[in-house]
Amino acid sequence: MQQNTYEKYDLNTYFLIMFSLQFIPLLVLHINYYATNRGDILKYDDDQKIFHFSHKKQQVSFSSEQIDKVFVYKSFSMQYQNVSYVTWDWYSHAVIVLQNGQKVTITSLMYGRDFKMPLPENKIVLKLSFVRWAIGPSLKL
Repeated sequence: MQQNTYEKYDLNTYFLIMFSLQFIPLLVLHINYYATNRGDILKYDDDQKIFHFSHKKQQVSFSSEQIDKVFVYKSFSMQYQNVSYVTWDWYSHAVIVLQNGQKVTITSLMYGRDFKMPLPENKIVLKLSFVRWAIGPSLKL
């Protein structure tokens, strides 16, 4: 039995729309995260207990005691280890706010899926949302 041309185009259109709804937001979010942390380096000196972050030609070093708050932006799926329904669920980022007012933004492209850093738990503020944009420079003085 031959398939109706009308049904074939409907199916192709459906798949194209579904692909676009998943891929375009993922691409935009990935470019946003890439632009935020492009060329950035975050190191932790375990002996001295100091973080070293460099963004372009700026560098900042800080200890856990100098951190005021850490805002961690995650999806609901990532936080609760649920099934992911959208392709960008595993993207997350953190904004480290220092006591002197400086802000350091690091994205999951730098630290991977799990945000595991030696930070005091009482300084971490979890923010859950559907889409997590890393807006602004990764080092704000």
